[in-house]
Amino acid sequence: MALIRLTILCVFLGQSIAVADDTPDAPPQRSGGSGGIAVDVQQVADDPAEPFVPKVPTPDAEKARQQAMTWYMTGQLREGRNDFKGALEAYRRAIEVAPAEIKPYQSLVTISYTENDRESAKKYALQAAEQSREGIPLARGLANLLVRASETSQAIEVLEKVQQSPPGDIKLVDELVLDRDLGLFNRLVMNTDTSVEHYRKVMSALQDAESALSPSERDEILGDAGETYEQMGKVFLDAKLADLAVTAFDEAGKFNKATPGIHSFNLAMVYKETEQPEKALEELDKYFDAQLQSKGREAYQLLADLLEGLGRQEELLPKLEELHDRDARNKSLAFFLADQYESQGHLDEAEELLKETVGRRADPRGLVGLASVYRRQHRPKPLLEAIAQAYQVVPQTEDAEALERMDSDMRALVERFPELMTEIAEDEEAMDGLVAQGRQMIAEDDGKLDFFQTYVLGKLSVQAERVEPAQEFYQLAIDMQNDPPAQLFLELADALTDAEKYGEAASVYGQATEHTSTNLQRTAVRSVFKLYQSHVLEMDGQTEAAIAAVAEARQGLPDNPRVRFQEAWIYYHAHRWEEAIDRFQEVIDTYGAKDDEESKSIVRSTRFSLSAVWVQVGNMVKGEEVLEVVLEQEPDNTQVNNDLGYLWADQGKNLEQAKTMIEKALAAEPENPAYLDSMGWVLFKLGDYEKAREYLEQAVNLPGGGDSTIFDHLGDAYDKLMQTEKAVELWQKAFDQEQTKPYPDDKILDRIKAKLPAEAEE
Repeated sequence: MALIRLTILCVFLGQSIAVADDTPDAPPQRSGGSGGIAVDVQQVADDPAEPFVPKVPTPDAEKARQQAMTWYMTGQLREGRNDFKGALEAYRRAIEVAPAEIKPYQSLVTISYTENDRESAKKYALQAAEQSREGIPLARGLANLLVRASETSQAIEVLEKVQQSPPGDIKLVDELVLDRDLGLFNRLVMNTDTSVEHYRKVMSALQDAESALSPSERDEILGDAGETYEQMGKVFLDAKLADLAVTAFDEAGKFNKATPGIHSFNLAMVYKETEQPEKALEELDKYFDAQLQSKGREAYQLLADLLEGLGRQEELLPKLEELHDRDARNKSLAFFLADQYESQGHLDEAEELLKETVGRRADPRGLVGLASVYRRQHRPKPLLEAIAQAYQVVPQTEDAEALERMDSDMRALVERFPELMTEIAEDEEAMDGLVAQGRQMIAEDDGKLDFFQTYVLGKLSVQAERVEPAQEFYQLAIDMQNDPPAQLFLELADALTDAEKYGEAASVYGQATEHTSTNLQRTAVRSVFKLYQSHVLEMDGQTEAAIAAVAEARQGLPDNPRVRFQEAWIYYHAHRWEEAIDRFQEVIDTYGAKDDEESKSIVRSTRFSLSAVWVQVGNMVKGEEVLEVVLEQEPDNTQVNNDLGYLWADQGKNLEQAKTMIEKALAAEPENPAYLDSMGWVLFKLGDYEKAREYLEQAVNLPGGGDSTIFDHLGDAYDKLMQTEKAVELWQKAFDQEQTKPYPDDKILDRIKAKLPAEAEE
């Protein structure tokens, strides 16, 4: 923990530290410079050491500074004893008596951040930056940490607030450094227009011959000047600001004189965006002539795009082969060429080139390429080997910000791998071969199937919706581990739940709770599995077992709002309305006043569920009152606008207001079948039957739209349009569907039955 705090502090201060492999677990004890004399350091309790009081009175400001430093040293001593709560209190006292002293803020931000108290860290960093320009690096350091934690939007918020409330002594260089950072951070989250706005200010100041910036201040703004100008050029290019992009790339070229090919590549990008493909190809050739690899596959993709735009696709493969002959050690080029071989059906050439290039260290780009080739060659054994190896080394993320930070080769790899997994899962012949290969390897005496091969076979079987082999391979993967990861049980149970095999999913969760693994037997982990088990048990109709499971989860997680909600939901799903009402109300009473996001989210969901229960028992007034509380708190909440609007429509009241509210919900989620049903129903109540039919038809044709209530409403619309035969067909469909539910709603069945001809009721 001490090392983590030191690392964070160095980020705040703009320093870097090298961490040796043999770093001790705790910092060494301080010793006096004179040798072996032990110093009895004062035991710090609640009060700081009293400062020395001179005979000649000191000015008030100096007195406050001395008192602040005393509190600061108190905080340091407490922090050294791992009394972080006491340290925070001391540092807070320090900034109370001397708000302009920056050192206590540094410690407050560091401890708050490492304790995952992001809000406090932001508060103290902003206070420091508002006091003095010396506090701005602290806010910037925190912003950099947030970016590293993929919380770039939070980082942007911090720096924007510094700009909104700058310190009185802020300088132009500080403002421009903030603009530079905001330009970069907004680019990471693809806010191109905002990024341009900040980078324009930086470029304008740097290009201003009359600027008051000193050479050292220019260096501070630019940092790695070539990289900074190139980043600005890319943003201007994305925004179609070609002139600004060229200016930025020209400036970058001044700092990249050793690699002029990079400037040529950047110009090629500009020419492509300005629809000058021939000039782009000329500049791109200069980059290729320099035999640079810094742009990776991005350069070869640019070549492919330019030739395709010119209708000269047939030139791509010969050009790539020529470049490869001249630059055989360029792996990015080789892998891109192999991709082109495969896409054009030259599988043997692709395999040969990939094997030559992949190397003994098994480059993940080569592994993914080989796996793709082996799938098309119908060779399950090498396919299994390659895909299992690739799974271990290819990063897996769908986060747009994380992808934006990657170089072009890594980004292409990360995006390609899930596509390949999908291609394999959807390839019947490939899956048949892989499953057979896996079973054959299991049957062999020497047990050649390793853990990752087994796991990948399980994942692919899940993706292919092949439940039996998924269970087989996941179970084997679990059995291979003395301490199996919880993820194995969760993924298998999720697959079984999706296949509506709830009882089998419950057994998997039960297996996890009974496993001898130390990790799985940790109270928190075991309780989470019990929580999940309670859900599938209830879905399987085993209500009493579900109640027992959630009770165990509650013992292990006694103050967890999600567990308490789940308990109430079980009674709700089982139509045990009175018990559901009591427990939903208990959740609201217990967590309604809490301000954390999880509690607020759970309480909101609880109110929706409680409203539904009141409606089920016929108390419409109570159902409306519960939703009106949510609407008052969150007038733009889509669900409450839909649910309350539907409730009013169903009763034929406040129809115009209900329509407006449902329109608001639909604007946010235009393909939500429940919201489309609500709109159809309020239009039906308003007498616009044709328009109602249109919305209801949309609803039933969407995933999740095949609900008995929606079919019933659609039948009513057709009935009003004098299409009785179609109406009866839909009512019958609604009746049959409601009957197949684990807990059919008698009110719905009776309502539909009353509309069906006597011979069609059964």
